Amino acid sequence: METWVQQELATSHFGDIRLSQRFMQIVDQLAQAPHTSIPEAMGTPAAVKATYRFWDNEKVDEAKILNPHRASTLRRIKAEQRVLVLHDTSEEKYTSHAQTQGLGYLDHPSQRGLKMHTSLAASVQGVPLGILRHDFWRRDPQELGKAASKQKPLSQRESRKWLASFVEANALIEAPTEIIHIADREADFYDLFTMPRPTHVQFLIRASHNRRLADGAGKLFEILESTEDLGTTTVEVSARKGQSTREAVVHLRCAKVRLAAPQNKPEAVPEVSLWAIEAYEPHPPQGVQALRWLLLTTLPMTCRQDVEMMLFYYSLRWLIERFFYTLKQGCQVEELQLQTAQRLKNAITTYSIIAWHLMFILYHSRQAPHTSCESLFP
Repeated sequence: METWVQQELATSHFGDIRLSQRFMQIVDQLAQAPHTSIPEAMGTPAAVKATYRFWDNEKVDEAKILNPHRASTLRRIKAEQRVLVLHDTSEEKYTSHAQTQGLGYLDHPSQRGLKMHTSLAASVQGVPLGILRHDFWRRDPQELGKAASKQKPLSQRESRKWLASFVEANALIEAPTEIIHIADREADFYDLFTMPRPTHVQFLIRASHNRRLADGAGKLFEILESTEDLGTTTVEVSARKGQSTREAVVHLRCAKVRLAAPQNKPEAVPEVSLWAIEAYEPHPPQGVQALRWLLLTTLPMTCRQDVEMMLFYYSLRWLIERFFYTLKQGCQVEELQLQTAQRLKNAITTYSIIAWHLMFILYHSRQAPHTSCESLFP
């Protein structure tokens, strides 16, 4: 068995030592050929049957599968002065698997599968440290076409996933390690800005709404546009459909703002003071959409170097996109043919640990290219 599996999953606990041993054997075998089918990766009919039985065992669930990896992740985090916690949501599509029970509809109403919200910890140098949380859910097909979720209480909305993932990470990662939560525009909602936040916790979120400012000071986007230009810098733009990774020369703006509470809030909520950052590309390459990032952060911006650091940190959000890509393309989790949604959750979580390890090898080697390969491989 690979040494990394034994070290990473040493604290596995399923209430039965045989299940823990089986779990490590499954991860070890799948990790050697993650892109292949389960029968190919496991090698023998007996091993294949044991894998399916493990994912179907009532003592096994996604939380117990993730727990030992999360414990190892927290040990790596403890060695860092500052960590980034990247949050995003993915869809695992199983539309063609008509026999699978417990699936829901996805963003495209005709597709079926599971939604998965992930929190991935990374160093400020861009090395993935591990997965802190997976949150799976299904959208009930009987709810398709009914009232928009924004009309429901927050506890019943999908946006609660942001609050839950932030709160859990805050509880897991102790001071003095500083946490910076990073998320895209979907996380721009006021309840998140006003949630209780320990002193060692900060956030960096891409703005989606042109919010009102307090005391009639105007609107967020217009205030930034009227703020003095701080000069230019270069940021890396991650690859997207039809476009490879590129570098963009952007102009910088920054302003301290005080957001007014939303007018549609029935209860009294406080105003929020944040720093707003804009990075805009006035001259993109021909045929390429110009880059424009509008970011909100709780970290004080005292100089241009602080602004540039926030842009670099936000560019590292791309790591969680690469994690989803590795999980789907490298580990082929959307090809799994399992009979229930719970078995899929167990299998996806198992492969998630392997996907993280593949990424860790890649990005660790980029940060420390002269390190002997024997530090990662026997």
